Amino acid sequence: VARAVAALDAALAGRDPSGLVGQMLLDLPAHRHTVRRVQMAARHPFAEIRENLLDAATLPIDILRCKLAFFGASRFDPRSDKWVRISLFQGEMGPDDLGSAGRE
Repeated sequence: VARAVAALDAALAGRDPSGLVGQMLLDLPAHRHTVRRVQMAARHPFAEIRENLLDAATLPIDILRCKLAFFGASRFDPRSDKWVRISLFQGEMGPDDLGSAGRE
């Protein structure tokens, strides 16, 4: 994504900043997906992971933990930089609780 945004930025150099996005996309249709992501990120600031994925210090487990948090994972227990133990639905109702939930 970062490379695509850098390519879009380079393609926009020298263009009129007050020009229409639609006209720019007619001239540069290869950048339509990048423009869409940039527009989405403007409305949804947490829609993109803001990490330098190309950095040697970035580990895949860091992105995995972020994604698991969206699914309700908690109590991350990292055992290594290759895998992580988590808890899902901690404190939530279980299947046995569902049948009696509306009868109390």
